Amino acid sequence: MSAQNLDRGQVKEFLDALEARLRERLRRDVQYKAKSVAQQVIEIQKDAAASKDKAKAHLKQPEAAFLNTWVAPAIHDTLIANTNSEKEARELLLAESYKALAGISSGPAARPLAFPFEKKMKVSDRAIYDRWTRKKEEQPFKQPYPDLAIRAPYGIVFEGKYFRSGSQDHAERQLVTAIHEALFYLGVPEVEARGRTWSYRYACLVAFDASTDDALLGAWNRLKDVRQKFWECANLKVILIGEPEIAG
Repeated sequence: MSAQNLDRGQVKEFLDALEARLRERLRRDVQYKAKSVAQQVIEIQKDAAASKDKAKAHLKQPEAAFLNTWVAPAIHDTLIANTNSEKEARELLLAESYKALAGISSGPAARPLAFPFEKKMKVSDRAIYDRWTRKKEEQPFKQPYPDLAIRAPYGIVFEGKYFRSGSQDHAERQLVTAIHEALFYLGVPEVEARGRTWSYRYACLVAFDASTDDALLGAWNRLKDVRQKFWECANLKVILIGEPEIAG
């Protein structure tokens, strides 16, 4: 594949293919194991917590269990389909849990240099200034560290979320937070340092709604009049999957 950056249409096609592949992977596992994604995530967590194998440590949290069991492999497979090369697919994919995912990713997704702000919303300006002046026992700058990323020519950064329960209001606020966090990375300037490059033009929020009342999915569906604008205006693809959608 050419090193030239893909255009918006090609990136959108890739992300649409990824969504289809992820849905199929989830549906297949639910049918094969006769267990919901939520049940499987709980089992993955318990197994990781009980295991002495350090390679499973990244699976102790539900979000990581979801991302590293289904999302990262789905991205890898979609890259293979696009590049016809397993080696190239591995080289392109970066991950927060890159050591545990060494078979499908080639390194950390973190920006090689820190940044004055962080992705969290509702951090007060006072707290940020105090951090800059070292009044707090924290580093003055924070290192952006997305869950997953794909190098050029794709230039896509991924934020993952796993929603378990909460009110309609909570789900709506969680959706805003997740979208904000995904888009935050696109506002962090390109940089090349320490042998690594940070350069992303597109963002993708990958979220799974494991709640019993589909609260997060409902929050997304209520945005039907503006959902397309996230891609058109902000280069953000939202992949939000609910339990009923992939049930056997």
